[in-house]
Amino acid sequence: MRFKFMFNRKILGIVTIFLINILISSQYFAQLPPLSTGWETTKRGGVAFRVGGNQTMVDLNAYAALFNTHGYKFSFAMALGESQFTDPSYIVGVKALQVQGHELLDLTPNFRINYFSTEFSPSVPSEYVSNPGVDHIVGEKICLKFNIPELIISISDSISNGSATISGNIVTFNSGFSGNFKVDDYLFFPSLPNSKLFIINQINSTTQTILIKDVWGDNITSLDISTATPYYHIYFKEVHMTQEALTLLGNESLKLAGLYGITELPEAWIAPGTVGTPYGITPLEVMQTFGTLGFTSGQTYPPTTSIKTYNEYDPDGTRRFGMQWGDFDEEEWTINEIKTQIADKIALHRVLFNHNHFKKDYFINTSSLLAWCKINNIPVLTRNEWANMLYGTTQDVFINIFPPLNVDLDENNIPDGYESISTLDVIDGPPGSDNHSLSIQQSGPICYISGLGGA
Repeated sequence: MRFKFMFNRKILGIVTIFLINILISSQYFAQLPPLSTGWETTKRGGVAFRVGGNQTMVDLNAYAALFNTHGYKFSFAMALGESQFTDPSYIVGVKALQVQGHELLDLTPNFRINYFSTEFSPSVPSEYVSNPGVDHIVGEKICLKFNIPELIISISDSISNGSATISGNIVTFNSGFSGNFKVDDYLFFPSLPNSKLFIINQINSTTQTILIKDVWGDNITSLDISTATPYYHIYFKEVHMTQEALTLLGNESLKLAGLYGITELPEAWIAPGTVGTPYGITPLEVMQTFGTLGFTSGQTYPPTTSIKTYNEYDPDGTRRFGMQWGDFDEEEWTINEIKTQIADKIALHRVLFNHNHFKKDYFINTSSLLAWCKINNIPVLTRNEWANMLYGTTQDVFINIFPPLNVDLDENNIPDGYESISTLDVIDGPPGSDNHSLSIQQSGPICYISGLGGA
């Protein structure tokens, strides 16, 4: 929601005085503290720092030392089924980070949603063979079930459709070839007798052909030639796993944590962004599956994610399971860009999660940010701490007020949370804003406020 304020300068003073009198005398604002003490509340926006991927323990310890210096904690997402956990010292390092208060997040056993790998000795355990979430098993690879009925329903929303000839792993289009085809999208063939869903692996626009793999990333070797077969092009965020498959996925991570002796189990589930894994999992699905396993928050990719703000509309309690990261990137952005992003968003009562894979020189930006947050009293919490603060505690109805004019944490001479302002006057204004006010010399907008939390 975007608020726009417009006045003629001749009536600006009269209107301003009238509005202030109305606000102060109204039943709603009469409950606020006096203007002289400000409209601040004990709850405010802030940031969380999260590291993605199984990083080296050298890097993680250096990162932890940086946060420990400032008295802050960070979250680190890990795939517990990856090779790093074959090293006992790595497991010791993970548990040491937890002892320091840093938060372990579950990134699925192998950065995937459609399958995970495990070691069998000497044969496949019955717990996998008979599990309703398992489609089939190839060696140590547990291939999980896709929700095919969901795809049948979603074909009305497909990106494109037509007919094609299938030969082995090559799809030649008789009609409907589209420039919208993307690697990692899916082709759905409802008339095929067995396998109906395939993932796009390579695209050749010249020959109008596509190379496909099965939905678990394996090569296709026995698909019969099928001529003029109807197909639907399905967006990769529309493909879902079954609830049983997701439950098994979460249980496998918890099982591995137990095998490693990690007593402080992860409580946040992170949807991986790995190439070739479905993105179609909603906050409701996370709550219905991982929520029953002890997970108290999560991250999903579809547009039903939360905006991480106080008093967010949350009738079914799913917002805590759709807390996406990537609000700022200390590996790609300048320090001033990050500060402006954080300052403006917390002025709107929002919470921001970073984006970091330890791919570039991030220590200088991170160190500077943590020092700046400390100086400006900006809360830095872990992922689950924010989930509880935003969605698990009693909300103050007076939190989501308009940002004050006398706060400029990023020091860019624009009040935090405001856009397109004209002139900022630091002398002529009400006492509650430290004499700050906005003015214009012609008819038109004074300022914009976009994305105010709770509005």
